[in-house]
Amino acid sequence: MSCLKLYCLSPIPLFLDHNTPSLPTSVSGLRRESSELFVTEKIPSLLLMLSFSTQITTGIKCLMAAEEEIVIGTKNGEICGVHWDGNIDDSFIWKLTSKTFSATDDINVV
Repeated sequence: MSCLKLYCLSPIPLFLDHNTPSLPTSVSGLRRESSELFVTEKIPSLLLMLSFSTQITTGIKCLMAAEEEIVIGTKNGEICGVHWDGNIDDSFIWKLTSKTFSATDDINVV
């Protein structure tokens, strides 16, 4: 069983951002010798929040992001879609094991 987790990444507003403590300058080798090494611009912190978690009982083999959903290839040969809100798209499930493929099939190229 696999669990698909999607996270949302967003910057923390500057008024909520707390400065992290700097490295102690008493440690040799960590002291900054030049003013060029100091960052003069404020670099915003990022906030990582869990958006959703969905159980995929057959196990996840591969993923692909599409415009409307995430396409998942499972370990048992199914291809299914998961909407961006975490709901599985019941209308988009293919079972590759039920399809017959042959190297001698005629292929129409348009």
